Amino acid sequence: MLIRDVKCGVCRCKGKVDAYDAVFTLPKSELFVFVGKDSSTGCIHLRCPSCKADLGVDPSKVIGVSLVVGYPTSDGSKVPEKNRSYGRLLFAAISAILALFIPTNVV
Repeated sequence: MLIRDVKCGVCRCKGKVDAYDAVFTLPKSELFVFVGKDSSTGCIHLRCPSCKADLGVDPSKVIGVSLVVGYPTSDGSKVPEKNRSYGRLLFAAISAILALFIPTNVV
């Protein structure tokens, strides 16, 4: 697996992205932990091992680069852990509307 070199834009710490083949070969002080991906901006979020900053990396700028520099997110928001599904709420609302407006044949 190809491991990318990462540099923190805050404290200038250099290391590698945490991957399954890098976990056992490198010390934890050099591993940038993958936090998640922000679906609104498309940025990949990594955590710096030195200053613990949440760094955003644009995936389109990673292609063909030997060193990726991660910068803190501008809005300071955290990466959402899980996108909330509104399927159940939508189904319940439609069922309630249909139950109110569909006539029943009561004799």
